[in-house]
Amino acid sequence: MLAAGALCLAQAPTDPPAPAVAAARQATNLAILPIEGPIDLYTALSIDRRLRLAEASGADAVVIELDTPGGEVGAVLEICNALKSTTLGTTAWVNQDAYSGGAIIALACQEIVVAPYATMGDAAPISMNPVTFAQGLQRTERQKILQPLISEVVDSARRRGYDERLVQAFLTLGIELWLIEHAPSGRRVFVSETQFTDLFGTEPPRDAVRAPSGATPGVEAAAGDPLDPEIRSAVEQAQELPPTVPDLSGEDPAEWTLVEYATDGESLLTLKTEDLQRFGFAAAVIPDEAALAARFGAVNVTRVEPTWSERMVSVMTSMWVRGVLIAIFLVAAFVELIAPGFGFPGLVALGALALLFGPPALVGAAAWWALVAVVGGVLLLLAEVLILPGFGFFGIGGLIALFVGLVGAVIGPGPLFPDSPDRSQDLLHGLATVLVSGASAGVAMFYITRYHGSLPLLNKLVLTAQSGDTLESEELITANPRRSHAPSVALGDIGVATTTLRPSGTAEFDGRLVDVVAGLGMIDAGQRVRVSEVDGVRVVVDAEERA
Repeated sequence: MLAAGALCLAQAPTDPPAPAVAAARQATNLAILPIEGPIDLYTALSIDRRLRLAEASGADAVVIELDTPGGEVGAVLEICNALKSTTLGTTAWVNQDAYSGGAIIALACQEIVVAPYATMGDAAPISMNPVTFAQGLQRTERQKILQPLISEVVDSARRRGYDERLVQAFLTLGIELWLIEHAPSGRRVFVSETQFTDLFGTEPPRDAVRAPSGATPGVEAAAGDPLDPEIRSAVEQAQELPPTVPDLSGEDPAEWTLVEYATDGESLLTLKTEDLQRFGFAAAVIPDEAALAARFGAVNVTRVEPTWSERMVSVMTSMWVRGVLIAIFLVAAFVELIAPGFGFPGLVALGALALLFGPPALVGAAAWWALVAVVGGVLLLLAEVLILPGFGFFGIGGLIALFVGLVGAVIGPGPLFPDSPDRSQDLLHGLATVLVSGASAGVAMFYITRYHGSLPLLNKLVLTAQSGDTLESEELITANPRRSHAPSVALGDIGVATTTLRPSGTAEFDGRLVDVVAGLGMIDAGQRVRVSEVDGVRVVVDAEERA
């Protein structure tokens, strides 16, 4: 029976052999980590989490699937560091575009594969500040940002076997190279003008560049001049590996032929699929996940997507959303202060604050010091209004703490003061966002103060007459035509509180109803009050026995 069974197995048809997979690339368990859309701090946190999950789950290799226009410099560098630190094999799959930071991330992986119609490159840093975007970064600022980026791509080139000067052409101008081939071995290298002249004894030709290099509108100006010599020196000092620029001294020029004029140095390098293969960046063309699995010989392929919380944080932490939330918080908190008790405006303010700090907390990226500053600022302002009326130490301290906290909420975790050019940009964005939101909220506060008695919904927030109050009816105070929204009293005037002042409400002075604020503590309805302060539209009163 055993012999018959063995014979039967031997005669059974077999599947065609699978394509051979290099042992160094073999991965039974393959994890695909997509990066789609703009790259920010939360993208970096997500990639770090997903990498650790892949490691813990037994993945043999990870593929970073890229379709991104790039993003924040600091986030890109954090992702590159994570990719170079992981114990897993890393492959970048450009599907479809890897612009700017996406190109830098692709270079950090151990190999690059591309979709049939992929694009990669154009990685010069640009200013995302709406005020400075048109004219681009200032030269000094641009050079400082370029230094860590070029240090990163040079390190990647030396680790992965790319030409370390060619990768710089993605980032900066002035990189002019020719591609030549060693006929006996088929080896291709990129050479500079000096190297070409030394090898061939003639000036290199400058015919049309074959590769579709170029910059999108506005980026070429942002790329600026080539790096200063001292910056290049700093780049070299940051390297752990020795230079890989080919030494062609002593080579026989007859064995070398010119392939093409690769980069002209006049524009940023941007390559399509064919060019990425020709220049040695793309190891293969991968049209879909099935082809990707076959390349690795993978049995299990899993896409590790960002979580719902990471996606939500990406939306909720955008500059515009945060700006709107800050404006809502300021206006709602103001309405709560001028309306007695704790009601709907207070809930709105708390909700806006929760949406401002909650989403980053979901991914462990909340700036808790900023929340403490905001809460502290609000408490100081309440102390100014309820305990020590007038604009003094508590009021000034509260405004400063509130402003600093809101800026911290916008820029996210990290030091408040800039420690890098990228952090400086974050701080400028945070300041601009809070100032614009504060100005918008200020306009809303002005109209609320002036017209809140006639605005829909807001007029419902003023206390009605309660049992024990001295009003003759239950109608809203705001509906009383005798009410005055502008100060019509003077210091020392005596009146009667017509609502309980907790601390805001109204008081009657010679037949006129005036919006007032209790200077200290709560004042019951029907109690005589004396005007102790008139500041703009704000009237502060004290119980007469304390006057």
